[in-house]
Amino acid sequence: MTVLALALALLFASPGDLPSPVRRSAPVLESRAVLEVRNLPTAEAEAAIGAAVDRMRRIEALLDPVGTVPGGVGEINRGERSVAPEVATLLGHSLGFCYWSDGAWGPLAGALFDLWRQAAATGIPPGDRERVEAARTAACQAADLDAAGTVTLTPGTRIDLRPFATGYLVDRAVDTLRQLGATNGYVELGPVRRGFGPGPDGEGWRVDLGPIGPIQGLDRVRLRDRAIAISHRSDGAFELTDASVPRFFDQRPARQVLSDGSTIHRRTVVAVAVASPLAADAEALAGALFVLGSASGQIYLGSVEPEPSVLWILGDGLDSSAALTTHRWTHLLR
Repeated sequence: MTVLALALALLFASPGDLPSPVRRSAPVLESRAVLEVRNLPTAEAEAAIGAAVDRMRRIEALLDPVGTVPGGVGEINRGERSVAPEVATLLGHSLGFCYWSDGAWGPLAGALFDLWRQAAATGIPPGDRERVEAARTAACQAADLDAAGTVTLTPGTRIDLRPFATGYLVDRAVDTLRQLGATNGYVELGPVRRGFGPGPDGEGWRVDLGPIGPIQGLDRVRLRDRAIAISHRSDGAFELTDASVPRFFDQRPARQVLSDGSTIHRRTVVAVAVASPLAADAEALAGALFVLGSASGQIYLGSVEPEPSVLWILGDGLDSSAALTTHRWTHLLR
């Protein structure tokens, strides 16, 4: 049956004849991907979900920063220049956000993240000089990606696409589901969710805000052909002896000497939620806007098209009190 014939059959079907929803989960990116399809017969929905998961896992293998897949990030970090198409696409996308944020948040911070992982292992924050030197290797200009799919890295620079990978994988899963006939579905991976089609009740896909929790009625979010991503200060934080350092921190060298690790983002951002048509954009913006904060972030958002919906939660992270800042957030509420 063609996709058109299937759509016509569903249009004129009685409620009792409509396909049952198919919802499955699978391990991806050290988390669990949840995929749901509501408009296909069970066998076709199962096949579509299986193909989507397979695609996510193939890309995941390419993005391992120490992996050995040809054209993958691990091989590029070891000096290989020929980039796999999926890696080139995500690297180009994330470099765009690096330049957009003036270098505050980008995909070249492998050395900087490694420095903080080592600090978490010892419990001792790295010194200013170490942080500045590592941050210099994270500059947007440290990677040159050409149209032929080859990349040149500045010596010492290491790509780490994991902060941008979840949304990208969600988008590729949605692409696969749609290619195989799904017109009403949902994909969730970690803090990123994307719904397409009318959802279970015709009003979109209802999602909660996870670690953000219910906040004064601002969590009644429905996704219809939109995605949402959440960056929270506890997500992947570097745990030191007497401090928890969010992994969302300004990667620019000049910002490395303004405060030690124990005070990064203290009394600033607790969490950011961003909704946008594409999950990759939502995730990249959620990370960048966590780093930039609400005041600067509002200014940077003036150049983003299509304009996203954003919710910042501000506080000291020490008690339940919080201040909220929003940008077009009411567009999501039902």
